[in-house]
Amino acid sequence: MNYCTGHQLRIMLGITVVVLLSFFYRYPLPAVCGGSPSPLEEPAVKRQPFVIEIAGGVARPGVYSFPHAVGAAEVIRAAGGLEEQASVSSEYMHRMLMNGSMLSIGSDGECSTLTLMDAHKRFLFFVPFAINCASAEELVLVPGIGEKTAQAIVSYRDRHGCFPRLEALLEVPGIGPHNFKSMKDFLVL
Repeated sequence: MNYCTGHQLRIMLGITVVVLLSFFYRYPLPAVCGGSPSPLEEPAVKRQPFVIEIAGGVARPGVYSFPHAVGAAEVIRAAGGLEEQASVSSEYMHRMLMNGSMLSIGSDGECSTLTLMDAHKRFLFFVPFAINCASAEELVLVPGIGEKTAQAIVSYRDRHGCFPRLEALLEVPGIGPHNFKSMKDFLVL
């Protein structure tokens, strides 16, 4: 019988440790309850950004994205502040904005206005459409909804009232489970 010397055993043990460490480094164990997730793992729920467009009397007009709901004052700060001639009523300054809002800052005596961003921009920035108030023209932008289906949704809403939940869209003629699956991420109540 041939036995390994102590020196040979230490070398084999060292090689085994290096191989195991490189394996676990390349393929980490999954996180256990209470542990922190791996940076490569996708979060369970992706939170969509809060998108606001600001125009008019600010230093840098444009579309701004925030990780949370914001008020007009925060959007104005993000846009570099008001220009000299710009004016905003305190009603707007302290108002929380809706995702996809368009804030137009008045200047030289013009009034500020608060509306929705253009439907194409809202779609581009993945701002979901409110199913209970979206027009057929807006709904057509949603994947899985063509002109006929968009009109059917609006007609159904006019006859039966507001949708109590998104799944109620399955009651609209022409919308099946497959269509609903492709459109539901683009819609909110």
